[in-house]
Amino acid sequence: MKAIEPFSLPWQKKFLCRFYEQLKKQDISKSEITERVNKNTDDSLLPAGYTLPRNTLTQFTNFNSVNMRVVSVTNLIAVSLALGVSLNYLLGIDELETPENTDINKVTGLPNETIEAIKDNENLQEKLNFFLLCPEIKGICEEIDRLFFTRLVSNDLLHPYSKELLSKMEHAYNQSFKESFSLDEEKEKKKKYKECLYRELSFEKLKSGGTESSIQQYLESNLTEERIVQIQFFLDDDSGCDEQDVYHAFIEMITEHTFDVFEKRYIGELQMGNIIKSVTMLIDEYIEFRTRKFHEQARTTHKQ
Repeated sequence: MKAIEPFSLPWQKKFLCRFYEQLKKQDISKSEITERVNKNTDDSLLPAGYTLPRNTLTQFTNFNSVNMRVVSVTNLIAVSLALGVSLNYLLGIDELETPENTDINKVTGLPNETIEAIKDNENLQEKLNFFLLCPEIKGICEEIDRLFFTRLVSNDLLHPYSKELLSKMEHAYNQSFKESFSLDEEKEKKKKYKECLYRELSFEKLKSGGTESSIQQYLESNLTEERIVQIQFFLDDDSGCDEQDVYHAFIEMITEHTFDVFEKRYIGELQMGNIIKSVTMLIDEYIEFRTRKFHEQARTTHKQ
């Protein structure tokens, strides 16, 4: 890249980059390029009897040479045919290697690697064709999107807590879920969650369970500064508060800020279950489809 930076022609710089990228990708040498070109002498785009000598190829691809030449149109066409890529790709006009892939990319947004993988695998083509045409696929994609945003939001909201504290909070929520009835109102569920937090994060455990000698030190070790500041909102009189008051405000803050997050996480787990169930049903449908197709082909072959 440093060697070609002074070149005045943007398309020439792009050509050199992509030429060497293709040599590496296809694991071929310059000699093999000339061999491929010389085998395609009957191509209608090239002059009759056209050949590409190795030294000519070197002259317009050796970017370290002071006598480097600009590639001619004919030679450019010959190289693109030998590499199996389009002129537009070599010149930097298109980002994908062939016009066909460029057209597919414009419609689907799929990158070149994905398009090539699909084109090279007939077995994959059949599966993709079946799954993409199934009406259920739209619902599955919507469920995945909802699950993604649920996890994204919950991860952001739980980021202010240390891993150790978060693990205990999750355990308290799971325990409260076991002890709650499914028909309990949200207020009752939150109350049960707070009770479990008091058990899981008891005052005595926080004081004696680690290296911290005070509740304040525990908070500083396990909460971000923003969350520590928010604890002040749960204290009636900041000036006359002792450690017990700070501890209770800490539990109140956790309850208010994380109950809804864990509830949404639980809903997310239900979404995951629905996704797995839907995908499993889709696979069953595909197997039935393949089975019917196999038997139909067998009957046709038998008749013949």
